[in-house]
Amino acid sequence: PKIQRGPRVLKVQAGHRADIPCSAQGIPPPTITWFKGRSAVPIGGGQFIHSLNGALSISNVQLPDAGIYKCVASNVAGNDASEITVQVQGIYIGAIILLQKLRRLCKAAGNPLPLLTWLKDGVPVKASDNLRIVSGGTKLEILNAVEADRGQYLCVATSIAGEQEIKYEVEILGV
Repeated sequence: PKIQRGPRVLKVQAGHRADIPCSAQGIPPPTITWFKGRSAVPIGGGQFIHSLNGALSISNVQLPDAGIYKCVASNVAGNDASEITVQVQGIYIGAIILLQKLRRLCKAAGNPLPLLTWLKDGVPVKASDNLRIVSGGTKLEILNAVEADRGQYLCVATSIAGEQEIKYEVEILGV
């Protein structure tokens, strides 16, 4: 068997479908088997579909689907293998609220790694004596809350794969 070499890297947006090519010829016609890392890819009935032309289709690609996929073509005469790296581009954002000082935490992951921006009532947040943005932009701290700190805060994660945001409503009580 002989696999026709294709791209070495396939970039796909999270949530979309990925079609990983594997075109193999041989006499007798080879059987195609797919691996991700050292594990065989579970084919049929789920997220992974093996097409007649040997390609592997992944529906609704997510960040954990990224990795090195290997196509192995085999028949009684031997085998041939080809690898392709799947890069999933997307943004995943989450938040944790920590008490003590008023802290808002914004964690984002993705490929490429997103840039984090904080907004208050639609305007970019600027650091002051009372307000700090720390830990590479992942944390917003209001040290001594005053009435002016009330409002809607947004953490926006942006990359070429798109944009995600988390909103916080901050109320100041007893000021």
